[in-house]
Amino acid sequence: VFFFSSRRRHTRCSGVSWARRCVQETVVFPGAVHTRFEHSLGTAHLAQKQARKIFKKQPTLVSGPEEYKQLLQRDITLAGLCHDLGHGPFSHLFDGEVIPVISPGLNWSHEDASLMLLDKLIDDNSI
Repeated sequence: VFFFSSRRRHTRCSGVSWARRCVQETVVFPGAVHTRFEHSLGTAHLAQKQARKIFKKQPTLVSGPEEYKQLLQRDITLAGLCHDLGHGPFSHLFDGEVIPVISPGLNWSHEDASLMLLDKLIDDNSI
C-alpha cells in the first residue's frame, strides 16, 4: 500500500492502477493523470493504431489470409499492453538503485522481468 499526498488531501492507494508515476505532474498540469495502468492502455492503443496504419500502407507486408494480419495486430496490441509488466516500484529508480543494492552483480532489468511475468501468466493460465 502506497501513501501519496497532494495539496488538497492525503490519498491511500493500492494497486498499479492507482499508483502515480509522476506525482509532480499534478502541480504543473493540475488535471493530468498518468498511472501505469493508463500508460499501458495508451501504449496498447497507439501500438494498434500504428499496426493498422502500417498494414494499410503496406498491404503486402504480411502474406497469407487476412486472419494473419488480424492476429499480428492483436499481438502487437498485447505487446504494447504488457510492455511494462516488470517495472518495480518507482520505475527505473528501482532498476538502477534498488536492485544493485539488494542483489549486487545481478544483470536484471524490468524488460527481463516483464518477459518472466508474461511467461508465468501464460503458463499458469494455460494460454
